[in-house]
Amino acid sequence: MRLPFHCPLIEGEHLLSWFMRYHILSGRQKIKVSLASIGAARGRLKSYDFNETFLAVSEFYKENFDKNFCVTDHSPLALWAFSHGSEYFSAWKKENQLQLRACFEPNKLAVPASWSYCPICQEEDRDNFGFSFWHSEHQIPGVILCGKHRTPLITDRKALQVLGVATLPHAYAYQSELKYSDWMLDWNDFVLSIFSMLNSDPSVADKLKLQVDKILELPESKSLADKKALMEHQKRFDTEVSINILQYLFKFYSQVYKHPPTVLGSTLGYKAYATGKHPVYWLVILYWLKNEIDWVALK
Repeated sequence: MRLPFHCPLIEGEHLLSWFMRYHILSGRQKIKVSLASIGAARGRLKSYDFNETFLAVSEFYKENFDKNFCVTDHSPLALWAFSHGSEYFSAWKKENQLQLRACFEPNKLAVPASWSYCPICQEEDRDNFGFSFWHSEHQIPGVILCGKHRTPLITDRKALQVLGVATLPHAYAYQSELKYSDWMLDWNDFVLSIFSMLNSDPSVADKLKLQVDKILELPESKSLADKKALMEHQKRFDTEVSINILQYLFKFYSQVYKHPPTVLGSTLGYKAYATGKHPVYWLVILYWLKNEIDWVALK
């Protein structure tokens, strides 16, 4: 089905943002009608949940508009090569039928899972295109600043968790929950650099995982016997990583837990690989070890 109007994906635009604009231009009153028209009758518009809606919209766009469409260019999807392994991740991109869980842990993760926007970008976008749109980069988990303007991103964890109506950033006037601090810039640039590498080559995720094991002198196949070593590494991790970053990412660094989880144990420990972890676990471990990683070997 070809659109009766011109509505191309904008460079850097999130795929679901495009679908929101498509819906607005279609003249339909309710987003659920547009979702039903592509086979996603019970879909949800979430920034990084690769659910029925995301799959249906990606297939709709690829089938009707761009056969060479690369979904990772228009979503934060590339980071999930950490969670599922590059082989499975690459197979998912080809087949789009395999399960790809977002691995979000709402009781442990403090990092927002809601839609985010940069107020300066949305003004510039309206000047340049006549409308604002949701940027893929702004939805990457762990990204806290706009990469272009270096300003804190704005979100509302409740109102923007799921977009029940097709709305674009200029419809909102929220205030940022965080004020700019020096720690944000280095962390933000690191996350964006990792995302760029994985977007170009998902196998980088596997190579980085192997380097983490090597640096920490851990076997590739973990056992309960490695728990003691992980606990020692965790002590160093907790003292060397900024508490601001840890509290931004994880609730268990700012709230009291009867049995608080550990970043290293839950990510690198026994059977952790089988379940998959949210990408921010890997990002903060890599950030901790960034001066020991052989970045040249990844090329």
